[in-house]
Amino acid sequence: MASQAWESFRRDLARHDGLKPQRARLAALTADAIDFALANPHLWDLMLEPKNARCRHAERVFKLVDDMILQAHREETLNDPSPFYRSAQAWLALLAGMVRLYRIGTLSEDVLRKFSAEFAGKIIGLA
Repeated sequence: MASQAWESFRRDLARHDGLKPQRARLAALTADAIDFALANPHLWDLMLEPKNARCRHAERVFKLVDDMILQAHREETLNDPSPFYRSAQAWLALLAGMVRLYRIGTLSEDVLRKFSAEFAGKIIGLA
């Protein structure tokens, strides 16, 4: 079930493959990830269990996000032209934590979306 959830998540994110620039694609991926997490809370939790977060379907999600991050770094002039190791995992960790804070009532949905979008860019070195 978790592998199917990861694959569904990857398909949701892949809808934005042609979106340019990559900064806009990052915003779309982040918004879609939040939509997925909020619409499928039980699947989201299942996906992020340690035994399920290392399946090949999860790796396909990380590859999709890593590819977007590398392309974003090619498009923009940055102080550090290479993203740090495991940026895709850091992006997902940010989203997992922000969604958790929303679900326990610490953040409103508006704040969840605003902060996630803002901090996602910072994590991968675009903001």
